[in-house]
Amino acid sequence: MVTINPCVVLGPPLSKRHLDGSPSFVMTLLNREIPAVVPMHISIVDVRDVAEAHVRALTKGDNAGRYLVVSGQMWFRDIAKSLKKANPDLRIPTMQLPYFLSLLVAIFHPKINLSWARTHLGRRLFWDASPAERDLGMEWMSPEQSLLETVPPILKNEWLV
Repeated sequence: MVTINPCVVLGPPLSKRHLDGSPSFVMTLLNREIPAVVPMHISIVDVRDVAEAHVRALTKGDNAGRYLVVSGQMWFRDIAKSLKKANPDLRIPTMQLPYFLSLLVAIFHPKINLSWARTHLGRRLFWDASPAERDLGMEWMSPEQSLLETVPPILKNEWLV
């Protein structure tokens, strides 16, 4: 058995239903559901790279292999800035809340608790995808490219609220 373990998966969504998964945080920015971003580091991989990793794992993966698929990381603020630069007509928040104010927000957030916030906010995340690169021959799309290619189908299909 070989397992593929992706992080946040972005790229062109095929249906509105896909926006409930990893791209949901992108949707919060596009729909302006939040007035500011929190200091969060996000690991990203493109959906097409995840599919490719699955196919390659069928023939190239080590037995009992476990592969993290990650193309890179971006801060939430940099994600917002990239989206705003590529889509200047959208009102995307780019101001980042200070760490301590972010913790306060987490206390009242329905999906986040203080323990999670203290562990994840303001910290860099790095996951080692070199086994997938070495064993499966994977080369990754950049996180920013995956991010930016997530948005056109959303706008074309009018999936914003």
